[in-house]
Amino acid sequence: PSYWDIITRFDYMVNKQHSMFLTYFGVKDDISLLGKGFRTEGSSEISDPNSLQNSEMYHCGIYGLNSTFNEKLDNNFRFGFLYGKADGRIFGSFKYKVKQYVVYLRNLLTLTPNSYFIINSGIDVKLDSTYRNLQIMSRDEGIVSNNDYKLFTDMGLHANIEFSPIKNLVFIPGIRLEYYKELNEGTIDYRFNIRYKINSKHTIKAASGSYSQSPKPKYQVTDSIWGNPDLPPTLAYHYVGGYEWQITDLIFLDVQGYFNKQNQIPRYSSERDKITGKPINFAADMQGRMYGLELILRHDQGKRMLY
Repeated sequence: PSYWDIITRFDYMVNKQHSMFLTYFGVKDDISLLGKGFRTEGSSEISDPNSLQNSEMYHCGIYGLNSTFNEKLDNNFRFGFLYGKADGRIFGSFKYKVKQYVVYLRNLLTLTPNSYFIINSGIDVKLDSTYRNLQIMSRDEGIVSNNDYKLFTDMGLHANIEFSPIKNLVFIPGIRLEYYKELNEGTIDYRFNIRYKINSKHTIKAASGSYSQSPKPKYQVTDSIWGNPDLPPTLAYHYVGGYEWQITDLIFLDVQGYFNKQNQIPRYSSERDKITGKPINFAADMQGRMYGLELILRHDQGKRMLY
């Protein structure tokens, strides 16, 4: 295996009201596994049945502009572009080449009318253009090939209000509207956050919310041949309770417990459509849950931080 990455950033202060930055991130990851006597159903026409090879490379650039128009109005703008490609061969049963072009656009506008309210509103857009060349060894049909292009989108509008009716207490209700072009379906998610600062050292917090995403694995489960393009978004409900402790001026502790429940998770299915009789390949009827505890201990040493 081999791996390398590089990251660099350039910051520029235009004036007192506007600042901008440019960030570049690149990565390349290669892995090969060779062996003998693997019991696979692969074919040498696709690749070596005794080897697994995978290569991935990405280049990503991000431009950001932060603006303060006056004491009540701020805006943060982000634009990103990513180019990636991947090439893989898996034991003679699966071969793929993928090229990906992704555009990110995000804008957040913050209005502070008074000391009781802060209003945040924004838009997120992600356009993911993917070109794929696939070869799969099928038990029934032998080698099946597919060349296709697909546009994946995540387009969202979101807003929340930070409301502080009394000192040290903050309520943050929010809403997010999401649309997935590849699914031709949208979702509405609601979030709620509450924080109470007991004193200068201790804060308690809690949050809950609904979340959605395009079904995963992203390029497989909605494929027109091997997947099911009629799958719905995967849904999740997340609950968090936490405690923050400023132990000293330099040491900070953050403890959070969480519970997450997920619905409409895709699973492989051998069932057939009752109307057309064709295999559905994937059905979104699984559920999942997870829970855990996160602990962050941070030591601030001025220009350096230790986690």
